[in-house]
Amino acid sequence: MNNPAPSALAALTAALTAGRADAQNAAANYYLGYTIYKRVEKSAFHADKRRAARFFSAAFSADPRFRPDWGGKSR
Repeated sequence: MNNPAPSALAALTAALTAGRADAQNAAANYYLGYTIYKRVEKSAFHADKRRAARFFSAAFSADPRFRPDWGGKSR
């Protein structure tokens, strides 16, 4: 069975970077960065770690008070 996650990740990344999605949406940037990071976290020097960091930075630039909501446990 094929994993649809890579294509969904690529579509969301393309939408954010091409301006088709709200680049000022802190949650979208944060969770995209987190998803990218989790896919490569076991690789010591993977270039996508820098890419994930850019999305994290964009999230907190869009909303410095943003806190991820992990099922209501962010409070």
